[in-house]
Amino acid sequence: MIVWGMADPLLTSSLFLERWKQDFRHAEFVLLSNTGHFVPEERRAELVPIVRTFLQGVPITSDHS
Repeated sequence: MIVWGMADPLLTSSLFLERWKQDFRHAEFVLLSNTGHFVPEERRAELVPIVRTFLQGVPITSDHS
């Protein structure tokens, strides 16, 4: 999962998003408007349930290799 603050002053171009979509084809993308570079600090209340829901869908295995 890639969570991106759309108002990030360091990654301002939508070209980043297009490149990430090519490089991480199986990733889930969450785009947050009015959010800068520090998503956990800026949108903690919204981010926690997003991450929790994502992790609930990840299979648990005993193979750590």
